[in-house]
Amino acid sequence: MQRRYDEAIRAYVTAQSYDRVWAVPHNSLGNLYLAINRPLEAAEEFDAAAKLEPRNSTIHNNLGNAYAMEKKYDAAIANFQIAARLDPKNPFPHANMGVALIQQGRYSEAANAFKEALKIEPDNQKFQQALADTMKRAEKGGKEATKEKKKKK
Repeated sequence: MQRRYDEAIRAYVTAQSYDRVWAVPHNSLGNLYLAINRPLEAAEEFDAAAKLEPRNSTIHNNLGNAYAMEKKYDAAIANFQIAARLDPKNPFPHANMGVALIQQGRYSEAANAFKEALKIEPDNQKFQQALADTMKRAEKGGKEATKEKKKKK
């Protein structure tokens, strides 16, 4: 299987050499790197693609995913925000932002991100479940913070 991935990588690199200002091979190679759990290389490819097409929502969303895999949540969130602004009808940057915010323990903000995703795609069961789970975490986190404050007094 690795041989197939190596062949695909070579093909994308070759495509990049044909047209240095074409973002598609960078984005495609970044997706391949994400699929084989190489987020650092993926981020490099998505970053190159974003420089070529800075107004491409998909590329920024993908770059956010790569950063999230690297646990660079602030950078991930920044790119999800860009993606959401560039394509306001796409719910996935909001949902992905919600996941990154959860990783930072920012549950209220994550819930708001899932609510935004649901405004766009109200019947999406994954978004509905993510919102419900996040709100439970936010409530639990709030109760624990209150207990901690009481202990300190």
